[in-house]
Amino acid sequence: MFLSRPLPLSSLGMIGLEPQTAHDMRPERLKSLFIQSSLKTADHLIHAVHLGKYTHAALMRDPELRNRAGEWWDVQEQEADAILKDEGVKKAAKVEELAFDDEGPLRTRARTIVDELFKRGFVPSEHWTSTNS
Repeated sequence: MFLSRPLPLSSLGMIGLEPQTAHDMRPERLKSLFIQSSLKTADHLIHAVHLGKYTHAALMRDPELRNRAGEWWDVQEQEADAILKDEGVKKAAKVEELAFDDEGPLRTRARTIVDELFKRGFVPSEHWTSTNS
């Protein structure tokens, strides 16, 4: 059987179904709707990824834009560091079970997913692993 446990309500919203409607559907139909929704999302995302790639390449060719982008990322890094060090943010994240410290569930889940990708043969882009800037 396709559904071994109830679907999260957020998943149903992604494909435009009310929980009761989904409950009354045959599992095969529900699976088909999820696959169609996933393909539609992937079809949109592939264009967005290509646009991002080409935009990045264009920015890096222009020295002024490259410098401005670098400055923007420096500011982003400073803001992120300030937020990550804020005790109030840490406490709020922990209450919501989104703690991002080394032992937090968010980092643990992310690490598990990345490890699984590597076990299945994922090879990161040389742009992600390169030490040359």
